[in-house]
Order: sequence, then structure tokens, then C-alpha cells
Amino acid sequence: MARRKSKSNVTMPQTPAPAPTAARYPDWMPGVALFLLAVVIYFPSLGGGFLWDDNTSVTESEIVRNPGGWWQAWFSPPPSHPDYFPLTTDVFWLQWRLWGDHPFGYRLVNLLLHGGCAVLLWRLLREMALPAAWAAAAWVAVHPVNVESVAWIAELKNVLCLACALPAVQYFVRWTRTDSPRDYRISLACHGAALAAKASVVALPLVLVAFLFWRGPRPGKREALAIAPFLLLSLVFGLLVMHFQHQRAMGDWEILMPGLLSRIGGAASAWWFYAGKALWPLNLATIYPRWAIDPPQSWQLLLAVATLAALVILWRLPSQPARAAAFGLSAYSLLLAPALGLIKMSFMRHGLVADHFQHLALPALGSTLVCGGAALMAARPLLWRRVALGLFGVSALLFFGLSWQRALLHANQEALWEDALTKNPQSPAPHVNLGSIHAGRGAFPAAENHFREAIRLGPEDARTLTNLGLTFADRGRYEEAAPWFRKAVALSGRAAYPPAHLNLARALVQLNQQEEGIRVLAQAADRFPDNLLINSAAGASLVLAGKPAEALPCLERSERLDPRGAATKFYLAAAFQALGRNREAAEKRAEAIRLDPSLNGAKLPGQ
Repeated sequence: MARRKSKSNVTMPQTPAPAPTAARYPDWMPGVALFLLAVVIYFPSLGGGFLWDDNTSVTESEIVRNPGGWWQAWFSPPPSHPDYFPLTTDVFWLQWRLWGDHPFGYRLVNLLLHGGCAVLLWRLLREMALPAAWAAAAWVAVHPVNVESVAWIAELKNVLCLACALPAVQYFVRWTRTDSPRDYRISLACHGAALAAKASVVALPLVLVAFLFWRGPRPGKREALAIAPFLLLSLVFGLLVMHFQHQRAMGDWEILMPGLLSRIGGAASAWWFYAGKALWPLNLATIYPRWAIDPPQSWQLLLAVATLAALVILWRLPSQPARAAAFGLSAYSLLLAPALGLIKMSFMRHGLVADHFQHLALPALGSTLVCGGAALMAARPLLWRRVALGLFGVSALLFFGLSWQRALLHANQEALWEDALTKNPQSPAPHVNLGSIHAGRGAFPAAENHFREAIRLGPEDARTLTNLGLTFADRGRYEEAAPWFRKAVALSGRAAYPPAHLNLARALVQLNQQEEGIRVLAQAADRFPDNLLINSAAGASLVLAGKPAEALPCLERSERLDPRGAATKFYLAAAFQALGRNREAAEKRAEAIRLDPSLNGAKLPGQ
């Protein structure tokens, strides 16, 4: 396809051509230095353990532990899988086979990906012929806001998504110059991979459109056809993730969305909150306090109008620096849009904003500030340039120190949640996590206090209710534990928590109420047909209680979920034999012995 010649006087900014002298260092050295800078800053986090929902994302995830989970993540995620991030899940699936339950490997992968993202950003900015590309990438690499994404294992989706999105933009930029089908295909494939890692990058096609308007001339039919496949991919993944968010991740949490005007005002407040933290990243917190958005505040609406008007004015100014700033701020806003509270998402039950939400957008703002500042300073007197360079150096050192401090904090889960509680004492999440930490070390009275406070501060959560019950059960106080388990079991819909049923059954057995305990397990097995632990426990209990006909569906579901479970097959053999189906009983017994030779000669359960 022939290239159209530009008729616009707006062109991409070009860096001055270097003098034809010998290079002072190899071309790869700045990239290596940038990678090492991005990696070294996170060394303090490598010794940390699993944080918050890291266990549910990795070590307790049935899809990650399932040998066939790598394809299941794409085509049939189980109900226990709350979000649709198939590429991220596949990376976790692979890592679990390398590192198992040891957090060091997972943390190292996040860290190395972050270093790779810094290099990819540098290469993208060079492709766009922007000045101070290395400095802009370094500014982003050491920024403290990124700590939450890099040092939190579950946020692999952020660094992996960025690692795919950056080359998607780079090859698209290259395609606009070369018209190469190969560059276009690579860009589209990288965009698809970024969406599969985390669909928050759905607005990337609009960023590419903004780039086309900045680059000039005005995009035509050729560019529209080129953008269409990007938009289609974003639409598909966006709809999938919204379905998963509403049907699984949010469960039955009561997340009430305000009216449209309130959401617009809240989005403006969130935008400036994120921009403020990008410019002045002090007092970062794991969970930020909420602010009022409903009813809509007049100043928030005025802020929204003023922000949008300023962006429109920048686009309409004829000067190249203004249009470059308009493109950078537009890219930042578009990539940040899914996190501004305009649409419902599960994290809203904790807070309206979070540091890891701007991980994908931060490179756009950082590049605008640093590259734009360098372009403006190029024509200034030497003194001005030295002052600007000094300010940049001071901010980079400040960022490095703050990031090192936050990385160190993320290596100590108790210190992290104590810090979160200090900065946001009205949030139940720090109490829940601190309660779990105290319970894990046997400090049950302290754990009980935290769980009770979490229940007081927030809506009743089945996991918190169950954890509170366990603080009594683990001390043998089953009469006090059972009511909390019952409250957790009573929660309906997707807010239900399978371990609550197991713990209630255990407490009832300890209270000599075996019949009710078995009934609780049987009901739970019908309620959670894809939960292996529930169905195997219910099937075994029903066999031992002399109810083989009721046990059979539970055990067959268990066998489907874990075809190599020897114990399940042994209980199936017992159920078949009790029902007079001797041939099937013999087959299952033989399969069980083949999988576990120690069962040879063992008496069938319930016989």
C-alpha cells in the first residue's frame, strides 16, 4: 500500500542528529544500566512472603494446580476463578511447577519483568524520537507508585500487561513509518497478549488513535481500518472481564454505584489524586480512605469540566509542545479510565483508588513530563538546563529512597498491614489480614479482636466470619465457634465460602452432632459441585455413615475433578460394593491400589 504524503505542518518531534563521531559506549549499555536500576531498587522485597490474595491467586488456585489448567484458563475457568486473565494465569501455572509454594521465585519474576518494562519503555520513546528517553524510562522505573505492582505477587498481571502493551505501541509507531505488515501483525499480537494479561488496557486502541492525531496528518480510511482489529480485541476482552467481575469477583458484595453526575465528579477527583501521587508520591498506602462523591459535589463537577476543557485547549493549540502534552495526557487519561470509578469493579469494596491501578498509565505521564521538559529546556540558557537537571536528579533520588522503603515494607506482611491500618483505620481489610497473621502464630485473642473489628467496620464477609470461628475452634471452644460458622454458611450466592461449611461440619462432629454435620457436607457438595475438597469430604462421610447412594454423586464429582485421587477411588469402591455393584467396586479398588500401592490389602471404608 502506497504511503500518503503528509500535508500537515504538524510533524513528530525529532531529536537532533548526532555528530558523526565514534560512540562513547555500546548501544546496549544504557539498556543494561536501566534494567539494573529498575531491578536493584526492589531487592528488599525479594525476601517477603505471600501477601493478601497471593495465596488464592497462586498456591490455593485449583486452576493453577490443575495439570490441564493452562488451557482451562482460556476456555473454561472454574467458578472459583474470579477474573479472566488467561495469560497471567498461565504464567502462574508455569511458575507453580517451578517454584511451588516458595514466594521468592514469583517475586523475582515480577521484578525481572519490571526491569524489562523499563527497557521496553526506553526503546518505545526512542522509536518515537523523543528527547531524554532514557531519563523518562528511569523516572518511571524508580517511581514508588510501582512498588505495589512489582512487590505484590498477585499483581503480576500489571507488569505482564505492560510488558506486552509497550511493544504493541512501539511496533504500531514503527508501522506508521515503514508500512510493514510484519510490524503491524506484531503490534496486534502484543495488544492481544496485553489484554489476556489484564484487560484494563482496553483503551490502548484509543491511545493509538491519539498518537495518529498527534503525529499528523489527520487519520484517514487506511488508519481507521488498521485500528479496527485493535478495537475488536478490546471489545471482546472487555466484555469477558466485565462478565467475570459482575458474576464472580464481586460476588454478593453490596457495591452501590452512585448516579452518573456523582461518578463523573468522582472520576475527576480520582484523576487528580493519581496525578498528585505521580508528582508527589508521599504517604502512599495499601488502602486509601474513601472520599464523598454521592451526592455529587459541585467542586468535583467543576473540576471535571475544567480538566476536560484544558485537554481540549491543548489539542487545539498549534504549537508542537502543546500537542505533545495533549497526546501524553490523553494517553494517561485513557489508560487510567477503567480505574476512575465510572464502572463497577470488585476493589471498590475496599476503596475508590489504589496505587497499582495507575501502573499501566504512569509511563504516559512520566514520558510527558520528562521528555516534554527536556524539549522545553533544550532552547533555554545553560543555567536553566543545569537547574532542571538538578531538580530531576533530586526527584529521582527521592523516588529511589521512597521505593526502597516501600519495597522493604512489602517484604514484611505484618508491617505492611500495620502501616495500612495507621493510614486508614476505618478499613476492615487491615484487620482481616492482621487477624490472619496473629492466628497463624497462635495469638488467638489478638486475632479474635481484629476479626471482630473487621466485622464491625464492614459488611459481613464469609471468610472473616469463618476466621473468627476458627479462633475459637482452634482452642477447642466449638460451641462458641459454631454460630460464626453458621453465619458464614447462611450467606447466599457468590459470597458463599466453601471452607465455612467444612468448618461447621467439623465443629458439629466435635459437639456430637454427626448427623447434622454430614447433612451440612452433603448440602455443600450440591452447592459447590466443582469443589474437590467439599465433595470428597461429603462422599467419604456419607460412605462411613452407611449412605452409599447419597455418597455416589459426590465421589463421582470428586473423581472427575481429580482423576488420580486414590482415596476417592477407594471410597467409590466401597460405595459400589455397598450397593451390590461388585464388578465396578473391583475395578475402582484396582485403580486405587495402582495409584497408591499402600492400599493393597486395606479394608474398604464402611465395611
